[in-house]
Amino acid sequence: MKGMKQWVSLAILLGVAGVIVQPMLRREPEPAWTPPPIVRFEGRGHAARLIPMNSEAYVEAEDLQGALPLKDGDFMLTPGLFVRYRSSDGVRFSLATFGWGTRIGKSIVAVWLGEDEGQSWLDRATDEQLAGLRTLVLPEEIDPGLMAILERVAALNPNIDLHVPSQEALREALVYFQPRAVFIDDEFEADYRVLAHQPLIDTLMIKADEPGSLDVLPTLPRLRHLMLGEWDPAEAGPIPALAALNSLTVFDTAFQDLSALAPVAGQLEALDLFDFGKDEKLASLAGLEKFGRLQVLGLQGDIEGSPVDYLQPLERLDGLRWVSLPKGLSQQQLERFVSAHPGISFLQLSSKEDAEIDLAPLTGFQQLYGLTLLGEFKNLDVLKSLQSLRYLAIHDEQWEESEEQVEAIIKALPDAVVVRTGSPCLGSGWVLLLVPALAFAWMRRRPPVSAAAA
Repeated sequence: MKGMKQWVSLAILLGVAGVIVQPMLRREPEPAWTPPPIVRFEGRGHAARLIPMNSEAYVEAEDLQGALPLKDGDFMLTPGLFVRYRSSDGVRFSLATFGWGTRIGKSIVAVWLGEDEGQSWLDRATDEQLAGLRTLVLPEEIDPGLMAILERVAALNPNIDLHVPSQEALREALVYFQPRAVFIDDEFEADYRVLAHQPLIDTLMIKADEPGSLDVLPTLPRLRHLMLGEWDPAEAGPIPALAALNSLTVFDTAFQDLSALAPVAGQLEALDLFDFGKDEKLASLAGLEKFGRLQVLGLQGDIEGSPVDYLQPLERLDGLRWVSLPKGLSQQQLERFVSAHPGISFLQLSSKEDAEIDLAPLTGFQQLYGLTLLGEFKNLDVLKSLQSLRYLAIHDEQWEESEEQVEAIIKALPDAVVVRTGSPCLGSGWVLLLVPALAFAWMRRRPPVSAAAA
């Protein structure tokens, strides 16, 4: 009898353990990837996506309607300013970018406080206007008058995104704000301890070229999107384990292989790598097959002269849905990529001058939803057969040289939004993103938008 009781007790324990362990072992199925809506904007302004991003893929809304694929929370990069898109903006709105800010519809959503006009607007803004702001770009020094204004902003909008040029400005701002995103200029001293244990930061852009640059990252529990400039793993070390991270962008890729990304390889859903292929930077993509959760991959480098199998590791990434292929791509490499990934939804192709890349292989895609062409390509007429396209961006030069073909493509694809894309000479890569002065110097060459109009 005693033995029977022991067996019954054991069975009960095992049953309870099964009830507890089984849900732990059962993994919920991954949600199906759906393409973001195509958001149209018009007015006077330029905008690009931040993730994935390419410095040449600015879409202008002046002579033509602009459009970008955006979902709620995605960042738009307007000249010198990062702005979160909100679904409440709608899928069609007016956009204006000017010397001290950005306006969506009737609302100022981002302000650069390095300009007197920006500070003046902030000083006289209503509570409703301050609560609706999404991004503040701080000056290097915050005087007492501006600090008083920022206290008022923080009382109404404590989680606003911040772009900061100096450690002192960040330290003073964090007294009042708990930002969700922080973008830090490349002149900033590489001591980010002031950010430690910030509870809400989900997006962070920093320079990482010195020992200790990455030490603060494990203290940020909600960090999902990380952007690193001048990251040198030999100096700053590999990326640490970060439980919430699912998106990584590296500007000025300084490593030769992907080993420094190993701690986060199995969790990343988006990876964007810039400026590689020169001086043996990222000489191989070996190990990319370990990034099994990748859906978005941006290879923003130059692989001219690379072995034909350079992109072969991509062939094992079945979950890829959005890919930016590098410049210097050969015809054979493009053909192999299409053959391996017929289910891609978004593709960005970049060509070098006189590259002679033929677009005929694109007919192998089964459900291509969006396509961006940076540079010039052969056989544009192929695009008329891609009836699944809902977004097509064609580079200015190709558009101007092939106007009749473009018009025929527009007629053949009535369900697609077709826009021009180009590069307004804002610099490139890390410098483009982190030095707003370059962007605003460019903007000042354009007809100004008055504060009254804003």
